[in-house]
Amino acid sequence: RLTNFPIPPFRGFIQKNPFYAGAILITPDGYPLGTLCAIDSRPKHLSQEQLDALRILAKQVVAQLELRLAYKKLQQSSEELAELNNSKDKFFSIISHDLKSPFNGILTLTEILKSDVENMDREQIADLAGLIYDSSNIAFKLVNNLLEWSMLETGKMKTKPENIDLNIFINNCILVIKDLAKNKNISLNLSGIGKNLIVWCDRNMLSSSLQNLLINAIKFTPQEGEIIVKTFELDNMIQIDIIDNGVGMTQQQLDKLFHINTIESNEGTAGEMGTGLGLILCKEFIEKNDGQIWVKSTIDQGTTFSFTIPIAVV
Repeated sequence: RLTNFPIPPFRGFIQKNPFYAGAILITPDGYPLGTLCAIDSRPKHLSQEQLDALRILAKQVVAQLELRLAYKKLQQSSEELAELNNSKDKFFSIISHDLKSPFNGILTLTEILKSDVENMDREQIADLAGLIYDSSNIAFKLVNNLLEWSMLETGKMKTKPENIDLNIFINNCILVIKDLAKNKNISLNLSGIGKNLIVWCDRNMLSSSLQNLLINAIKFTPQEGEIIVKTFELDNMIQIDIIDNGVGMTQQQLDKLFHINTIESNEGTAGEMGTGLGLILCKEFIEKNDGQIWVKSTIDQGTTFSFTIPIAVV
């Protein structure tokens, strides 16, 4: 649509009857964006050819804006595709390398057991059985993490929040992993957990996140170390800190956390191995429950993982 008429004087115009002609900029979906206008300090009248030219110019402006928008969307899609490809490559790298290693170990150990069992004493057989168990446990954890991660990525894992008594819940999580801490003489202490503190969260996702963080803290804490689980209220959220006095991390290591294309699996203080996916799953689970996770660390002093979850409206 075009407008071609005198309008009241604008500030800065000397003449009393300035000129204005404008073509409305309308997107293909029918949304008006503004106008392409011609303004003069003297009254004028445009010919039909000039009005047609203004209309064509307006369409060109809209077309250029649409092209810019399409280009921006294309760039965004390209970046997302690159990230997905990186994730896919890392995913298959984990399957081909990390998953192959424990199975190779299992096959080697069982081959030794099969061929030499008649020449072994009970202690040697027990040692081999322990190594086979450790390799099998690593493989199981990795497969489980890969399945959970793939379900998250494909949207097949749904969040089912419920009211959870945090005091009881954290104590139950600690009971599950207490033997791991006991094996390294690491003390597990609770701080600030009040009775009847109810949170609104998916039980399985919270359990997986908390246990992953506790196991990670045990892994990188030396013998006779200490881990503290601390909670406190923050507005309508509960913040949970898992604090250890372990080996700590460099800034370079911190920058690689929570990203599938940069994950690393480092040995713990007692040679423990991990899958590298645990922290990524923690981040996904916590964010799906409207929380956030972050970490602070200092080399040779320790690490603190913190995350938030909503307080239940009782």
